Amino acid sequence: MKWIKSLLIYTAVIFCIFPAVLSAQVSGTTYKISTGGVVGGGGASSSASFTLTGNAPLTGATSLSSSSYTIISGPTGIAYGSMTTLTTVYDGQNIATVSKADRILKVAYSGSSGTAAGIIYYRQGGASSYQTEPMTAGTGDTLEYNMSADLLTILGLEYYLEVTRGIYLSRVGSAGNPLIFRVSLTNEQAQSPNATAAKRYRIIGLPLNITGSNAVADVFEDDLGVYNISKWRIGRYNATDETVDEFDNAEPVIPGHGYWMITAEQETFGAAGVSVRPNRVIGFNSYLTVPLDEGWNQLANPFGFRISWNEILFETSGSVVADRSTVIEDSAYSYTGSSYETYNAIPPWEGVFVRCKQADVRALMPYRVTALTPKFTPSKNQPVYSDFFWNIELQLETDKFSDKGNFIGVRPDALKGPDNYDFSEPPAAPDAPRLGFRIPGENNRLRRTDYRPPLTDGAVWKIDISGALGRTIKIVGLENIPDNLEAWMVTNDGRKYDLSAEAAINIPDKVLSAKLIIGSRSYTLDEIASLLPEKFALEQNYPNPFNPQTSIRFGLPKSGFTTLEIYNVLGQKVKTLIEKELPAGYYTVIWNGNDKSGKESASGVYFYRLKSGDKSAYKKMLLIK
Repeated sequence: MKWIKSLLIYTAVIFCIFPAVLSAQVSGTTYKISTGGVVGGGGASSSASFTLTGNAPLTGATSLSSSSYTIISGPTGIAYGSMTTLTTVYDGQNIATVSKADRILKVAYSGSSGTAAGIIYYRQGGASSYQTEPMTAGTGDTLEYNMSADLLTILGLEYYLEVTRGIYLSRVGSAGNPLIFRVSLTNEQAQSPNATAAKRYRIIGLPLNITGSNAVADVFEDDLGVYNISKWRIGRYNATDETVDEFDNAEPVIPGHGYWMITAEQETFGAAGVSVRPNRVIGFNSYLTVPLDEGWNQLANPFGFRISWNEILFETSGSVVADRSTVIEDSAYSYTGSSYETYNAIPPWEGVFVRCKQADVRALMPYRVTALTPKFTPSKNQPVYSDFFWNIELQLETDKFSDKGNFIGVRPDALKGPDNYDFSEPPAAPDAPRLGFRIPGENNRLRRTDYRPPLTDGAVWKIDISGALGRTIKIVGLENIPDNLEAWMVTNDGRKYDLSAEAAINIPDKVLSAKLIIGSRSYTLDEIASLLPEKFALEQNYPNPFNPQTSIRFGLPKSGFTTLEIYNVLGQKVKTLIEKELPAGYYTVIWNGNDKSGKESASGVYFYRLKSGDKSAYKKMLLIK
């Protein structure tokens, strides 16, 4: 028998038709029963507007309709009566904030007859399906469920209760509208499940509504100690001025905010707080809204479970956009501790960099667990390289960090300027190196990728290099370049590298930019010859100290009469290496350690001075024999 109205006590008129042949039970919210033809048998039926017709002796009766009729099969006859339905009363709240402790859920029931039975349906935050457990008999007409504290976690809990007695069923809550436990946790109960990697930056977040002050100092110092950058460091990227606001200058800790963090030792962190609930419903799905700034944002997972990057919605001006690429660059960059990787999913307690193309954008974070692994897995179908499609990767590395995933190349549908294949370069981790490309006609930001149309003679890619010391550029995929093309790199100090011979280049610390030239032999030679220094520069000799000779490099941004001279510590001229008119360009001069008479110079400190036009510079070197 199907119960019609839950949680209400009412008197139902019972109309019973007792045909000679038993028919199966039928039920509906609006039945209409009329005198007339044969009462038909048949299978179980239900309808929102059901009509039965029969020739049972309904003397004096007229057509009847009701929203609370129960029709029971049986022998021929008519009966009228009344019955009280099942009522349940729950001693809890629809939404409650509870501590992490064992607790008893209790439901009182009344009405109907027979033995009552109960089931609790529950799921942790973000789960799609419910688990079930039976309830047990309590004192008097009650059912109870002893909920273990193990179910009350940072995820929160959704649940509903179902009670049956006799032919009736009553629910407290429902699958689509469950009761909710927001779980309040202590700092000890809400610790990050994984310790930080020592001396490695990560983007972190806290999937909690912080209890008390959510200032950075108040949240982290109780776990990590008084702020000391030699022991731990934290900051949040500021999209407005493109810097990192450190410690107390960083925005308060709220769900969805990401932060740079590094610790000298492996550490866990957490805070006292309450599990996070969604604040938006769209269709059948729930979301939490996180505002974003124009430019780069550190966006953290606000929930205690893994979420899918592709299930995040984005809205502007109060409307969800159909094509997210109109408001963001559709990539999520996670920092592994040494380099960036593109993520399919964001784990709890972690964050990513996301770039917004405009202001007034909000991310709608899905309240739904994903089974996706975080790391992006490229397609197993590798592209077919040709003259019309190829790429190479540039990796900038130091002993601790690397900046990978920087690609240049050609595609048939690419543009010379910015297009959808040219992704922006995420901000560098503190103290880490950064490599990016400057796209023609666009000088206000760095790109992570720069694709061009298929080449005719060749093309030049401008490269920016910053951060850290002891850097090496590795070029991966040079074999993808068509056989009739060659590749050269020229750094801003004038050094030229033939990439057919060198796939790894040690970059001097003062080098801040370079040009990658790919094209035919005539094209690359012409481009290299046309490159001029941006400013007057005299470099440190190499090697230094030296014996028996050393190289001196310098750059002239314009032509002029130029001298390069060697002096001893007494200010006496030892030798003149250059004294003539020179065109603009880069130069390397060798000093073999001999003086102007051809004799070997003694060990000691020497100075070399460059003068051209109104510019001059000098440096010190050491000859050791």
